[in-house]
Amino acid sequence: VSGKIEFVANSLLRYDPNDTERPPMSIYRPSWEGPGTELAEKWPYQLFIPHNRYSFHTQQDMKDSWLQDITDHRVKVKDWYYWIARINNRDAEEKGIKDGDLVELWNDRASVICAARITGRVPKGSVHSYGSAAVYRCLGEPGKSTEIGGCVNALSPSRSIVKKSHSTAANSVLIEFRKWDGQVRSFDFSKITVPNCADDAIFGDIPAAHNNILNKTK
Repeated sequence: VSGKIEFVANSLLRYDPNDTERPPMSIYRPSWEGPGTELAEKWPYQLFIPHNRYSFHTQQDMKDSWLQDITDHRVKVKDWYYWIARINNRDAEEKGIKDGDLVELWNDRASVICAARITGRVPKGSVHSYGSAAVYRCLGEPGKSTEIGGCVNALSPSRSIVKKSHSTAANSVLIEFRKWDGQVRSFDFSKITVPNCADDAIFGDIPAAHNNILNKTK
């Protein structure tokens, strides 16, 4: 082991040094679906969907196993175990949401019902919910109505993060949320628009200072 750090990825430098979405050296790029975008005016909260902590993808979840007894995995309300959404305490207070309340997370793509976990560990303006729920159960037409299994991945865009790679945009998700009133939503997916990969209006050109560094590595 050399102990050296690679600031410029040589493999990306050889593949496409001018890729504005995935440049050889990491630089900050504002999200195409995040705070400060036009979508944020309609969907003001950023949803983070990391890997599950208690199950390996969908294994064991909702399989009548001991996993159901972990109250930080699912919360039983009446006769159903609901997936958990972690919400900032100040955001929850503004919306009158208490710990254990059923909340609806929704955007133009989906509507998912979760049990609220109120915490100060989630930044204000964001929501945290693990991916990989093993159950997909819609209250109406499958794929076009409110879902109670906890499939928060349905809220994420179908596009890849970048055009020249296979990657999911699990953290580039904007939503709204509220205390659930029992309403079942329906969706018309023909009206959904998603920013294209490599959209110059979003990414722009690679900064000159960045190019100067790349030229020195060639």
